[in-house]
Amino acid sequence: MIRPLLLALATGLLLAPTSLAQAPDNIDGRPVDRRALRATPITRIVADAKPAVVNIYTTVPIPARDKLPRHPLFRLQRRDESNTVLGSGCIIDPDGYVLTNAHVIQVQAPEIIVRLGGGDEFRAELIDLDADHDIALLKIDAQRPLPTVPLGRSHDIMVGETVIAIGNPLGNETSVSVGIVSSLHRDVRLPSSSNPDGRTPAFNDFIQLDAPINPGGSGGPLLNILGEVIGLTAAIAQNSEGLAFAIPVDRVRGVLSNRIMTPRRFGIEDGMNLAVGDPGSAPIVGAITPGGPADLAGLEIDDELLAVDGVGITWEFEYNKLLCASRPGDLVTLQVLRGGEERSVRVALQEIESADQTIWRTLGIKVVDHPQFYGVWVVQVDPVGPSARLPIQREDVLDTVGERSVDSVEQLANVLRGLPPDDPVTLRGFRGSRGFAGTVRLR
Repeated sequence: MIRPLLLALATGLLLAPTSLAQAPDNIDGRPVDRRALRATPITRIVADAKPAVVNIYTTVPIPARDKLPRHPLFRLQRRDESNTVLGSGCIIDPDGYVLTNAHVIQVQAPEIIVRLGGGDEFRAELIDLDADHDIALLKIDAQRPLPTVPLGRSHDIMVGETVIAIGNPLGNETSVSVGIVSSLHRDVRLPSSSNPDGRTPAFNDFIQLDAPINPGGSGGPLLNILGEVIGLTAAIAQNSEGLAFAIPVDRVRGVLSNRIMTPRRFGIEDGMNLAVGDPGSAPIVGAITPGGPADLAGLEIDDELLAVDGVGITWEFEYNKLLCASRPGDLVTLQVLRGGEERSVRVALQEIESADQTIWRTLGIKVVDHPQFYGVWVVQVDPVGPSARLPIQREDVLDTVGERSVDSVEQLANVLRGLPPDDPVTLRGFRGSRGFAGTVRLR
């Protein structure tokens, strides 16, 4: 049975070009759409996804005596006295939320520009980034709903399955490459030259693929044959051909919903974490904080969340986006599916102090995770705050508070929460290539 089937497939493949070449220009007087005859699943996927793939670039001035360090995951191109960092991204929400790699973002740049496939450019807001997982989220305001790509799952990726990568390598917008999944669960270790302290950072559990990925393509979507995003292209193996890597989308979705676009970032506590669900399915309650708002409202693990205040939701990002627009103390009504039965649950949102609020209150600075080096990057300084008197400056990197090392916004906030007000504390870090230290008194 199998042999005749293989023979039929082989015969069909051999005859297809000839039959297409001999296709008539019209049938019964109606013109034949020859492009439709040539269409394949890949061409259809590319046509659907391309409008949601964007080009991301930043231009960073270079001080004469202090060039920025190179990073192996992107290329810095010298243009006069500036570096232009190119990268890719994809729109995941019609309101203009753009997903990309953290290493694409230069937080010291005066602005981040996102260019759509049609040529429209927008200044982007950096919502947040997670350097540990190499994921960043941007927001643009296009004043209209934007096309999106659907995020799928990566837990069931098969070695050998066809994948399509779309990005902007070397500034060539919406370039397409096709290949297969070569391997799974790869650890990608970067050269130690990327960190001034000699540490060798590693990214874990990558998808290995043979689709060509070039500098500037980082952050673009990796799609399966169903048109679902199963990863973000992120790295190129140096001194090799046909070897690239992508971040599995399950990890991307988990970081988005529980670390980057989370209500806690805005001082709102709902008392639960969400699990990654199947494409197009309602978000699922993955964990509940005992005594928290979700627990008090009677929510249970594995409840499916169908709607927030009457607005339907199909994945965890939509839930978090709606809650982030709420305020502490609000009562939100959740439509929940449990055991095949729908029910309404009212959750009273509590107020908590977010990590950003803690750091601003105590030190008078706003920081983000550093996309390249150990520590956090200062992006704003309160001119009347404690750090301004040190003085801490925008673009400084802080890596030590007292005797505690800090490598993320959350770590810094947790250290500060353990210190009493008016306590003098020593801050250490570096400015450019030079280290500094000084003592401030927390407010």
